[in-house]
Amino acid sequence: MRQVVVHGTLDEFDARPPMAFRGLVEACISSAEQLLAQSGEMTRLTSCPACGSDRFEEAFAKHGYQYGHCGQCWSLFASPRLSADQQQWYLKDSPAAEYRRAPKYIEETSLRMDDLALYQANWVAEVAALEPDSRGVVQIEPRGFQLLKQLHGQGLGPLMAANPLPPSRTTCPISAIGSSTVIGGIPSQSASVVTAFDVFEHQNDPAGMLAEANRLLRPGGFLMLTTRSGSGFDIQTLWEHADVFPIEHVNLVSVEGMREMLEQIGFDVLEISTPGLLDLQIIQRVAKEVEEVRIPRFLRYFLEHRDIGSTDRLQEFLQSQRLSSHMRVLARKSDRPAN
Repeated sequence: MRQVVVHGTLDEFDARPPMAFRGLVEACISSAEQLLAQSGEMTRLTSCPACGSDRFEEAFAKHGYQYGHCGQCWSLFASPRLSADQQQWYLKDSPAAEYRRAPKYIEETSLRMDDLALYQANWVAEVAALEPDSRGVVQIEPRGFQLLKQLHGQGLGPLMAANPLPPSRTTCPISAIGSSTVIGGIPSQSASVVTAFDVFEHQNDPAGMLAEANRLLRPGGFLMLTTRSGSGFDIQTLWEHADVFPIEHVNLVSVEGMREMLEQIGFDVLEISTPGLLDLQIIQRVAKEVEEVRIPRFLRYFLEHRDIGSTDRLQEFLQSQRLSSHMRVLARKSDRPAN
């Protein structure tokens, strides 16, 4: 199984503009707290959604939601889980959704979103080239059409947006791009590539989303996915103070849990990488912001007494061991039946 290590640096303030990100976090927390008033409509987990183990223990609470820890694959999942109607309200009509569609937020994050779309488009084009007889690309839950526009510019198509979210509009000037309000409205085996970039972590039914992606793919087609990983260094170190929050991060699956989940659904896993660049920066920032955070003595010594070159090399080590909390996955629809 291949993996990617990124040699370089990324400033957290560039990846997450502080004012825009702080406001988004507040809006997401407010939305999650409003939903707790309807907790009677929610369901609680009794087993790990990734590997199915019943060794599922309480880990920590965040803003009224309990996170469970799987004793087998080490994934983290929030419980209770929203109903389908609650999930749609959060994604499209909540204070978090309204904040994302605000012109000021769009303006403050536009450069980062354009850079991210270019990186994703180059990766998609590289993978699509492995399947010469292309039947198109489906992007699950885009919040904008930057990626699809990039793919259109590279000559890929047909292109489809499945269940676009705010601030996306339901129409787009590029005629090659279509949209469907629900992923189930797209015919089976209609794509060679399905992308799920930064959407897995908020799925109410992550296995259901992966199964739908499998249905959309022709035999041998590719699933490309990015998400936060619960086995990542910053999350494992900060734990209850980790930079995660419901309902945005309800699935924090580990590297091991992701592989098992995909194989159970009918994928062959070609790559699981954790090419993240921010774990150590996040730990440093949270340790400064939150008085009660106590990071391990050795790590505190390292961060205070070693230079940026040493920090970069440690971050590269975390990547090489699949220990960053930013995960990217490439999987191929298997010829064998799902488990």
